[in-house]
Amino acid sequence: MKRCSLYDSLKFTPFEEYEDEKCWQKKAAELLKVVISSRLARRQKQVIVLYYYKGMRQREIAKKLGISESAVSHAKIAALKRIKLYLELLRR
Repeated sequence: MKRCSLYDSLKFTPFEEYEDEKCWQKKAAELLKVVISSRLARRQKQVIVLYYYKGMRQREIAKKLGISESAVSHAKIAALKRIKLYLELLRR
């Protein structure tokens, strides 16, 4: 099963003012780092980093953090919603 990127998971449309795709990707990456590091709960941050940046599966994350797979899934979903919300706010 091919894993999608954090950017793909957000299903986020690019900022219209960025004509260059590389420019958009760079800006999006910077914004993601800021939102993840400063706006997510500790558990949400752990799950996002382990899943998207370290490439771990939910089962592995659950074992590492000592929580259920369901808790990992809920944390990931909540984090993605929060990230998307902050990115939408930053667009305005």
